[in-house]
Amino acid sequence: ALSLVAREIRRLQKTYGKETITACTSSHHSWGLVGYKIALFNHHRDVFPLDYIIAADDYGTALAPFFSPELYEEILLEPTKRFVEAVHARGTKFLAHCCGKVEVFVPYFADVLKGDGVEIQTINDMPALTREYGDRLLFEERCDPEIIHNDEVTDAQIIAEAHRIVDTFGARVCPGSGGAINVQSSFEH
Repeated sequence: ALSLVAREIRRLQKTYGKETITACTSSHHSWGLVGYKIALFNHHRDVFPLDYIIAADDYGTALAPFFSPELYEEILLEPTKRFVEAVHARGTKFLAHCCGKVEVFVPYFADVLKGDGVEIQTINDMPALTREYGDRLLFEERCDPEIIHNDEVTDAQIIAEAHRIVDTFGARVCPGSGGAINVQSSFEH
C-alpha cells in the first residue's frame, strides 16, 4: 500500500513540481502542500511572536521507519527543507516531532534541515543520538513512566530520576542545542 502512495506522490511532484507534497500540516495523519504550510505559519507568525514551532510529522512505527531514507530524500526532504527555512527566516526555531523508530532520519534533521531540535520517542537510541548530534540539536528526553505515573513515588525517586537524565544525557550549554525534559503526569509531586 505504501508503494502506491509513494508512486502517486512521485506522479504529483512530476506533474506539479517537487514542492507539491510534503508531510503533514499539523496533524499526524494528513498530507499537505508546503506552500500552504508556509502561508499558515506566516499567518500565525504575523499574529503571535512565536519562539519555536513543533512540526508533527510521523515517519515510523515502533519497529521501523515507514519509508527508506532514499524515499525521504526523493519526496520529502526538499519540501521539508523549504518549510524549515521559511520558519527560520521569521526568527522562529523549528523542532521536529517524529513518532516511531526514526533515528535514521536524525542526521537529516541536524545536518541538512538545520533544525533546532527533535522530539522523538525513547525507542530510538537517545544516548547515542544525543552524543552524536547533541551539539546542534535539542533533544527532548522523557522521564521513566514507572516513576512519573506512580502516585506513590517518593521525592527521593523523583530526584534520582532527574539525576539519571542529567548523568545519561549531560547538561548542554551549546547555543541552539541542549535537552528538554518532558514531564507528563496526572499526579502532583
